[in-house]
Amino acid sequence: MVKRFLSILFILCISLQVFAYNFTSNSSGTTIYYNIVSPSARTVEVTWGATVSGTYSGDIVIPSSVTYNGSTYTVVGIGPNAFLNCTSLVNVTFPNTITSIGADAFSNCWMYRHIVLPNSLTSIGNRAFNQIGMDTITIPSSVTSIGTGVFNSCSFLRNITVESGNPVYDSRDSCNAIIETATNTLISGCRSTVIPNTVTSIGDVAFAGTAISAINIPSSVTSIVDILLQDAIGCQT
Repeated sequence: MVKRFLSILFILCISLQVFAYNFTSNSSGTTIYYNIVSPSARTVEVTWGATVSGTYSGDIVIPSSVTYNGSTYTVVGIGPNAFLNCTSLVNVTFPNTITSIGADAFSNCWMYRHIVLPNSLTSIGNRAFNQIGMDTITIPSSVTSIGTGVFNSCSFLRNITVESGNPVYDSRDSCNAIIETATNTLISGCRSTVIPNTVTSIGDVAFAGTAISAINIPSSVTSIVDILLQDAIGCQT
């Protein structure tokens, strides 16, 4: 009975792998995998292929739309884990139809260093750019939702800018960080962050893996959720 159960479970796991995506389409010589987000709205998101790790490499150009079974679908998102562990990924060109980037979407893509996010983007998931080799990132003014740890372990990251006009986030005083404007909470920093004296809280894992060695914490900060920052050697208040 147990053997039969395990056999059924094994078959189900294989089935889940096989049907991890709904269809594929070729773009500039690269096979891209897609999941249908909404059949009625005809929208899709980019996902991973046969395995959840290392599907893509080199330069990827994501189209704004793809055709499947005679219907045209708009590409609106980068799904969770879509580019996870794609260590040979060099560049991704986004269309201005992308509105979301899911959790761990580009996690551990060390060769992916020059990221230009589209102005259509509204949400970035948890750890979306964990362990990326980038030096600079600009958050478009359209982004209104950012998860935790979006730049975890980005030890080369030195420049973070939130475009002016963003209704939710800012990088005031050229601080090289992302601050939630309404709460004055610094939610993501880097090795060259200078915490403004208007910040009152430092969020969860805001400095995790940033290779920061010392930072001045102004007296305005009354709450530090980031345990790693609390324990960091050389931090000064």
